[in-house]
Amino acid sequence: MIKMKNYFLRKEDCNAYDSLTLVWPCVEPITQSLISLLPTTLTKGLVADAVQSSVMAYNQQADCSLNDWERLAVYFITLANFVSEHVDREMDFTELATISQLPRRLNSELINAVAEKLALRISYA
Repeated sequence: MIKMKNYFLRKEDCNAYDSLTLVWPCVEPITQSLISLLPTTLTKGLVADAVQSSVMAYNQQADCSLNDWERLAVYFITLANFVSEHVDREMDFTELATISQLPRRLNSELINAVAEKLALRISYA
């Protein structure tokens, strides 16, 4: 199993991802399980950009306050949207969440509430 940090070309991107996985050890298996669904024709750079965008979304300051679990939901939504756009077959939220082995607290109610709170589009719902 390849570690995600091997995908990053810039040290800053690798450090940002590493610090997120330090706080949330569940991020690495979530990321790897979602990325494993992608076709092998996608370049490492494109995958790294998607993960980095998800990390930036996690760290982004929102107009409303978000707790840590809600910010983790933003990470998942951002990465899952990328995966659902590039995956070879239709996958619904339940399938993606099951494959991702999300922590119990990061459930569909929380993810949908965060998406609604921030007016995020969930392309796989």
